[in-house]
Amino acid sequence: MEFNHQTISSSQGVSQGVSHTFVLENQDHTLGTILQYELLQDPRVLFAAYRQEHPNTRKIHLRIDVQPNSAYNPRSVLLDAIEKARKCVMQLFGDIVQIK
Repeated sequence: MEFNHQTISSSQGVSQGVSHTFVLENQDHTLGTILQYELLQDPRVLFAAYRQEHPNTRKIHLRIDVQPNSAYNPRSVLLDAIEKARKCVMQLFGDIVQIK
């Protein structure tokens, strides 16, 4: 399996809370849906959504708004969501390995 070079960039915006849009290259609906789900489970998150620019483009824009005036920022909330998703995948991996 070959992994493509992945890049991420972000831009800050202001809405009700603190807003950030992260652009993830070489990703599509698979990761976008997982991250959106994990983010929406977090009470610090006011809004989380992603969009794919075009079906033939492997690039998603992930927008995260967090509570205003909180000690949290979209980057730290995204890192927490990634960690939760990683733990879920590792649990699934462990469960599959145990199947005889």
